Amino acid sequence: MIDLPPNLFEDVPFDFLRHYQQQVAVESPSHLRRREAVDPTQLYTLLAAFCWVRQREITDDVVESLLRVLKDIQTRAEHGEKRRLVSDVARIHGKQQLLFRLAEAMLADPNGVIEEVLYPIVGQQQLEALVAESKQTRPLQHAVQERISASLSIRSIRWMKRFHWPM
Repeated sequence: MIDLPPNLFEDVPFDFLRHYQQQVAVESPSHLRRREAVDPTQLYTLLAAFCWVRQREITDDVVESLLRVLKDIQTRAEHGEKRRLVSDVARIHGKQQLLFRLAEAMLADPNGVIEEVLYPIVGQQQLEALVAESKQTRPLQHAVQERISASLSIRSIRWMKRFHWPM
């Protein structure tokens, strides 16, 4: 509403403007009125600097808030999508192992439909990579069980130490 021109303090270093803004912010209204009585141009310059700096601070705060909201939306969306993917994987028990066994069977006997129909779609190299991955990874249930076992063993060791049980 003050309608300060955007290039009003174009040649003034921002640190000076920040100093003037802080000076106005800490002065009481009565001190500002005394400044007006002594030198009105000084007061108006200080007030303009205050408003100009504050306007930029508010704009920066709004942009930061918007970026924070967008980041939160992105994080929630990623978290929800990961949860959906995990539930999709866990929906059919052994889906991953079934896929790996299917790829192995396709590579073992590629004659006929597999060679004519599936290889052009999937490709032999991708099936070989899938089989290699299956040999390196373990099923989900096995991985979950290993984590549970590791967690329980760590907790039992802590419990034993807390009650001074011999290990």
